[in-house]
Amino acid sequence: MQLNRKTVLRAGYGLFYSTEEIGGNPRLALNAPFATEIQFNADFANFSGARKISDGLPPERPLRVPTKGPGIRNLVRYRPYDNPSPNSQQWNIGVQRELSAGIVSNLSYVGSKGTHLVTFFDLNQARPGPAQVDTRRPFPAFGGYGNDTSNFGNSIYHSLQLSFEKRLSRGLSFLGSYTWAHSIDAGSQPTGNNGVQNVLNFRAERASSDYDMRHRFVTSWTYELPIGKGKPVLSGARGVTQALLGGWELNGIQYVNSGFPFTPVVAGNLNTLNGSGLQRPDRVGSGQLSGSERTPSRWFDASAFRVPAPFTFGNSGRNILSGPRQVNFDISIFKNFQFTGDKARYLQFRSELFNVFNTPQFNNPNANIGDPGVARITNAGATNSFYGSNRQFQFALKLYF
Repeated sequence: MQLNRKTVLRAGYGLFYSTEEIGGNPRLALNAPFATEIQFNADFANFSGARKISDGLPPERPLRVPTKGPGIRNLVRYRPYDNPSPNSQQWNIGVQRELSAGIVSNLSYVGSKGTHLVTFFDLNQARPGPAQVDTRRPFPAFGGYGNDTSNFGNSIYHSLQLSFEKRLSRGLSFLGSYTWAHSIDAGSQPTGNNGVQNVLNFRAERASSDYDMRHRFVTSWTYELPIGKGKPVLSGARGVTQALLGGWELNGIQYVNSGFPFTPVVAGNLNTLNGSGLQRPDRVGSGQLSGSERTPSRWFDASAFRVPAPFTFGNSGRNILSGPRQVNFDISIFKNFQFTGDKARYLQFRSELFNVFNTPQFNNPNANIGDPGVARITNAGATNSFYGSNRQFQFALKLYF
């Protein structure tokens, strides 16, 4: 809706449903007695006496409900009979205004809510106690149920988004944006139940999402240097002068964002507690350090957390601490060599510099309470992408035609 000649109000709402999951855990036919796992050995040194495919499976194939043991499948697949479809509600409202010729600002509120989201957990998680783990499971004949799923999860997201954009004029374009956001859920793990301390208390899992990024500021810009044919400087350049000085372009992307949250856990193998190996500590203090106190060797106050009493869950919450922020500058320099006067065909030389200032992109610290290296940051950057990497240089030639 246009409020006046320079101001526009926009709003939207949508309800979206997820498709039905058809693989993995919903394949209930993989449960006993419809499917089992058996083993038989073949002597590869005796080729003539080896079992042939035409001989079929061994006659001792078990046809009973399998229990735990060698060669017996103990992964049970669970799916509720009445499982609602996941859905997501998304909404936004924003104002866009032209500040001056070619400069536009946007201010928006954006939110979303997930309902009946797929949640992974171990339905057969052992109850805390001193006895052997499997004897404390609801169904002692089986081990952990692996990745059981049920659509009872939920999430909520709110954000304030502000941006300024300068459209291309006089060789310069610019886009700057800032986002304040908060994402909350009861478990962000894409698969697995390692993030659930107690399956009987999912309410204790509700906290900031694993990917919650509270603040993010990003700028990007492009500047065609005003030198060469048709430009303010050396507009009459020809030949070698134009080839060397004309056609240069600078580009940049910079971002600064707050760190991701993380969860303190108790160090060591705690499978004897609940069979999942996850136990959170008791929180006896904030655990936060001021900016002047934080260093890569001591990012949070580990003394604010203690190992809980035997056979009890800790009271510390999920994702209660925040990791280091990221600061990055990427710059590229292009040089265009024109083949025709209409600029339809040209060769472009590209030099791209990632993380120009070689700023360390620290990852979250060691959060294992009781570990000698607790609260210490030991690595930086992503191992499988340019994100958060050390300074990188890249050169290329690109032909446009």
